[in-house]
Amino acid sequence: MKESLGYKFLNIKTNQFALIDPDLDPSDHTMQIKNSYSYGIEPDNGLFTCIFTCMFTQEDKIIMKIETQATYQLNEASMKSFLKRDKFVMPTEVVRHFTSMLYGATRGILVCKLEGTRYASFVLPPVNLGETINKPLELSPN
Repeated sequence: MKESLGYKFLNIKTNQFALIDPDLDPSDHTMQIKNSYSYGIEPDNGLFTCIFTCMFTQEDKIIMKIETQATYQLNEASMKSFLKRDKFVMPTEVVRHFTSMLYGATRGILVCKLEGTRYASFVLPPVNLGETINKPLELSPN
């Protein structure tokens, strides 16, 4: 995107948080982390939403799940620049920008939720979203 990106951060919220196996021994370090990202738009309102879901698993058993959501309001020029005929196309770098803000916020939310518990060592590691998000986001507006 050659012109500057204009947006306002509207909110962040935790959609889901669950410790599913409270009897787990947190000293067992064979935890896997499965991340997924989803996105939504409301072009008429200029809204762009990122949703991040993370599951900590052990031997394919879900131990903990957190899902967070961030909503941004794009200014009119930015929204128009992403609308291409019948598609919403957001450049890769911009998708990474919004997603990395949500990922970082989720790391902090998780630290706060687990602080003082025996699960405090469950930390979302830093990630290189350049490996995960490597193409433009294409959505069909409603």
